[in-house]
Amino acid sequence: MPSKSIVVKCDNVFKTYEDGDLRVEVLKGLDFSVTAGEFVAIVGTSGSGKTTLINLMALLDSPTDGEITIDGQSVNGMDDKTLSRLRRDKIGIVFQAFYLLDIMNARENVEVPMVFADIPKKERIQRALDLLDIVGMRDFAEQYPAEMSGGQMQRTVFARAIANDPVLLLADEPTGNLDTATGLEIIQLFKDLAHKYQKAVVVATHDPEVASSADRILVLRHGRLHTDTSMYGRDVSSEEEQS
Repeated sequence: MPSKSIVVKCDNVFKTYEDGDLRVEVLKGLDFSVTAGEFVAIVGTSGSGKTTLINLMALLDSPTDGEITIDGQSVNGMDDKTLSRLRRDKIGIVFQAFYLLDIMNARENVEVPMVFADIPKKERIQRALDLLDIVGMRDFAEQYPAEMSGGQMQRTVFARAIANDPVLLLADEPTGNLDTATGLEIIQLFKDLAHKYQKAVVVATHDPEVASSADRILVLRHGRLHTDTSMYGRDVSSEEEQS
């Protein structure tokens, strides 16, 4: 069987924040990669660096040192316009907050990334409906966020995140605002996207249910990768041990 392509790679990545004399090293030399078809969970306590790492892979921030590669392209030295284009075309993002536009219904919210990608209106309407169908929201395409439950809003956000057919889907605490049953349904969507559609899926979470559903768990403690995943009911080695 041929090896799967690496979608995102972090090579000796550091992230340090400075404010006057205060210097906080959040990420300390991370080395790992995620391949197409893989669902990876990043776990750790608050302040361990999970959100910082997601933001770096989402190209919303830049590492202080080290290299990040997305779909074979090093992002080091890219200008803002090129980064924005790469993010638009290659990366989908699901945050804990829904960030749906209140003045748009579900279908229109899903269309937004396609508008920026200059996809013709007829094509983007049909694609938005198809994506809503995949996430179980086709019958609610004309509903506005104020009329949706938390689960319906998260499903709409998921559809919007994959509107431009990204190779990488990133999520930061995507089940944090959901009840257990709805959270499990959202987890299944992540698994399906990775396994059925061969996308790389990376989810930062404190939820053991999310972590135990992943193909691989990366544990962050004090900005470094560790291998102890016993608290999540699994004994999975991090990329640090595999390299």
